[in-house]
Amino acid sequence: MKIQFIASMSVIAADPAKSRGLYVDTLGLPLEAAEGDDYFHSERIAGSKHFGVWPLAQAAQACFGTPKWPSDVPVPQACVEFEVENEDAVQTAAEELRAARFTLLHDARTEPWGQTVARLQTNDGVLVGISFAPWMHGGKDRSTRQSLFEHAGGWEGLHRLEQIFYDSVLADPLLAPLFGGGKPTHVEHLTMFTAESFGGPDRFTRELGFGHLIDVHRGLRITEAQRQRFVELYLAALDQADMPTDPAFRQAVQEHIEFGSHVALQNSNAETDEELHPLRSVPRWTWPGDRDED
Repeated sequence: MKIQFIASMSVIAADPAKSRGLYVDTLGLPLEAAEGDDYFHSERIAGSKHFGVWPLAQAAQACFGTPKWPSDVPVPQACVEFEVENEDAVQTAAEELRAARFTLLHDARTEPWGQTVARLQTNDGVLVGISFAPWMHGGKDRSTRQSLFEHAGGWEGLHRLEQIFYDSVLADPLLAPLFGGGKPTHVEHLTMFTAESFGGPDRFTRELGFGHLIDVHRGLRITEAQRQRFVELYLAALDQADMPTDPAFRQAVQEHIEFGSHVALQNSNAETDEELHPLRSVPRWTWPGDRDED
C-alpha cells in the first residue's frame, strides 16, 4: 500500500468533557464541534491536518455499530488515520493487512460524512484507520485549488449571503438588540470580512483594519445563547442564499462562523485588553484538511 500522509490524530475519551478540560481549556487548542455533536476537533493546528477528541461512544458506533464499547475488546486511548490515494485503495490496503495476519474491525466502508475507511486495533490498543477523505485531496494541488471565496460565488455570492443573514438577524428578538436597529454599511463590512477570510480581496484590512472589529464588539456583553443563535441563523442563510451544498464547503463555513462567534463573544465581555482574544488579523480560512503554511 502507498500511504500519502497522516490524515488525523484523535484522543479517544471515555469522558469527553473532562478531556476537553485539558485540550481546550488548559492547552487552548481551537477545537470546535458542530451543533449537537460532541466530537471536538480542528484542522487549524500547525503541524497537524486534523486533531480531535473523539468520544468513546462515537468510536464504538463507528467500529461496532453500537455506542457501547465491547467488554471483551481493549478500550482504545487514541486513533490515527493514514491516507491513501483513492477509495479503492482503502479496500486494497485492508486486504493487504488481512494477508499480513492483522485482524480488521471492519473492511472499507463510507461513513456518513463522506470518508472511506477501514479500521483495525493494534495489540497496544490504538485504533488505526486506512482512509480516503475526498476533501483532503480535491483533485487539485493546493496552489491551484479554488478558494472558498471563488467557490461561494465571489463578491456577489457572499454579499447575497450576508444580506440574507443580516435581514434575519434584525428580525430576531434575541439578536436584534446587539445591532442597534442596523447600519447601512454593515452588510458591506460583513462581506468584506468574509471575502478576505475566504481568500478574496483584502479590503477589510486595508479599509477598516482588524482593530475596527475589536472595537465594535467591545462592551456588547454577548451571551452564549446569542452566539449560538447567530451561528444558527448564518447556517440557515446558506440555503436561502443558494450557497454550494458540498460537505467540504459547508464544514469550512460552519467552522469559520463557530470560530468567529467565539472570538466575538470573548471580546464583547472583555474588561481589559488582556482579556481580549489574541487574534489580531483577519483569519485566512481554507478547505478542510488544508493547512495554512503562510
